[in-house]
Amino acid sequence: MVIANEVEAESFDLSTLEHCVVTMGAGGAVHYAARPRSRRAGALNIEPVDTVVPATSSVPSTPLCGARGSAAQDALSYAVTAGSLATMALGAQAPFRRTKR
Repeated sequence: MVIANEVEAESFDLSTLEHCVVTMGAGGAVHYAARPRSRRAGALNIEPVDTVVPATSSVPSTPLCGARGSAAQDALSYAVTAGSLATMALGAQAPFRRTKR
């Protein structure tokens, strides 16, 4: 399974992959599968605080859910929800934020 953002996904032919999840930020994600069909999951409608961290949460969630026996749509929805919720707090960028002087 390949998991890529929209820009990364433009660099390869999706039709050559058995499974590919393309993350689209606030647009959610799409799971392209050689069979039977593609699936889409929308992101939560929230006000993000930090948009760097979602991949850290969502990327491992998709194959983990699949390994647990979850249906592909459920795994994708879980991963997108995890990524959406991760934007609600400071994460990866917190150490680099400047404080007022």
